Amino acid sequence: MPDTLMDHGYIEEHQIVSLYAMGKLSPADRFGFEDHLVECRQCQDELELTEDFRRGLQDVVSQDEIRSGASRTAAGWLSGFRAWRPVAAFAFALLAVAGFLFITLNRGLRLELERTRAAASDWERRYSGEQQARLLAESQLRDAPAQGAAPLFTLNLTRGAGLAAAEPPNTVSISPSAKSLVLSLEWQNDPDFQSYRAMLVDATGHSVWSAGDIPAPSSGALAITLSANLLHPGKYLLTVEGMRAGSYSAIGHYSFRVTPSK
Repeated sequence: MPDTLMDHGYIEEHQIVSLYAMGKLSPADRFGFEDHLVECRQCQDELELTEDFRRGLQDVVSQDEIRSGASRTAAGWLSGFRAWRPVAAFAFALLAVAGFLFITLNRGLRLELERTRAAASDWERRYSGEQQARLLAESQLRDAPAQGAAPLFTLNLTRGAGLAAAEPPNTVSISPSAKSLVLSLEWQNDPDFQSYRAMLVDATGHSVWSAGDIPAPSSGALAITLSANLLHPGKYLLTVEGMRAGSYSAIGHYSFRVTPSK
């Protein structure tokens, strides 16, 4: 089959390694596979294993033929050859099955390796994002003395996620001169959560602020820094979700009312 692209999918599907070892490839496929084989360590290993198996089989067959030839006449040779043909067919079938199982096992190992690499890459991206968030927070803290200390407000958990029914249990009073503020959340640390995200909406349900990939707090407390110009007098709801096993679930709602500081 000329111009055939010898990639691993084609090689595994058509059992190219086994056919090459048995000398049953067409010239075009043989040349294509040999070009691929020069640079592919995996195919070299599979071919070496297949050829070792065939050499062992040939040794056994040769020994049987020598023992049979010592005690047989010409007619016996013919009879022995006919009797041996089913054994040879079985041996070649066994070789093909062994090659198929070997290729299938390698394919499974490669898929597992690819999944492991993908998971490692995902963790690396998340770690990089957490590092950037941490550096940004540290930069904000360094700049805080020049702007004045950001006021700190502790928010208690709200039973229920609605804003319409009851008055929020938390109050945040913001001075007109404040540039930023810190919300310290009532918190129960759960080591099963890998990271967090937070969403802030106003009384109309309009999104005011959100953040993702918030690293788990090492101190057991979670604090969120917001720009003061995001918040105007009125009701707000802050929702925090934690990620576990690749999916997010809500772990806390914090409703509060913003009032101007006197």
